[in-house]
Amino acid sequence: MKTEAISKNRSLIGRLEPKANAWTEYECDTEGAFCVFSKDLSDVLSFATLTRHGESPVESEWRFEQNSLRIKITVQGWGKLNRVLRHIPDALLPPPPEPNFERAARIASGSPELLREVQDALVASELIKVLLSEGKVTFLHPASQDDWYEPSGLVTASQGQTILDRSSLDVASKIIDHAQPSEFELAILDWGFGRIRYEFPNASLSYLLAAAIEPE
Repeated sequence: MKTEAISKNRSLIGRLEPKANAWTEYECDTEGAFCVFSKDLSDVLSFATLTRHGESPVESEWRFEQNSLRIKITVQGWGKLNRVLRHIPDALLPPPPEPNFERAARIASGSPELLREVQDALVASELIKVLLSEGKVTFLHPASQDDWYEPSGLVTASQGQTILDRSSLDVASKIIDHAQPSEFELAILDWGFGRIRYEFPNASLSYLLAAAIEPE
């Protein structure tokens, strides 16, 4: 099972791929694709993460039918929620062919908070330039060589550069508010796409970010 979410302008694609150990039971009779609006799905799932539920155990059941998705969420000690979401065929837009990142410049870190540090350091910049050069990793304002941030202890053997939208980086970094990844990787194509990937014990999560236009 693979879940993809696409922003309205298609500049950001998120992909969640649960591993086999994420499911206590899984049955699939046929292949197919199903589309719902992300807000509707988020509204259902947010019931399980309400602050007042604390650390209460949560179970969920997903049943894909011909034209609907039936979700049942059980929060132990609180109750059960059952919702049916309708398939939206007109909204099922396949993502563009994914760029080949085999030769991309990349950095890996055991600190998934890296993107949050970049956000806080360059808070006034709407665009962020990512520069991998001479073993160093630098994030800087595209229009100013004097506004930059170099994470401590982060080195790379790759070389490359691109410019990414700060809002896309913000979306891709929010996962650490809810879960702790075991691995983090940022890969960039020279003056092209960026890809952020997190690894969890029971799933992998990646974001494909379109390159922003460099200001004149």
